[in-house]
Amino acid sequence: MPKLEISIDIQNPVEIIAKEKGAFIGFASKLLSKEKRKEKVEQEIYLALQEELGTSLAKQLKERGIESEVKVELKG
Repeated sequence: MPKLEISIDIQNPVEIIAKEKGAFIGFASKLLSKEKRKEKVEQEIYLALQEELGTSLAKQLKERGIESEVKVELKG
């Protein structure tokens, strides 16, 4: 079965955390190591991508008359 692999390398995790969660949590995130901040942001992006891909793909297939079960997994 073909597989889709997506890699994302976040360059500005502190700014992203500050925008998404508010300045206070962004400040608190500075207490985390740079690698931990990147991992946290990347994980949130992967979860959003997983949800969006699963929902959108199932909808698009159904609109084309294709009955299917869509399963999007995160590994690693």
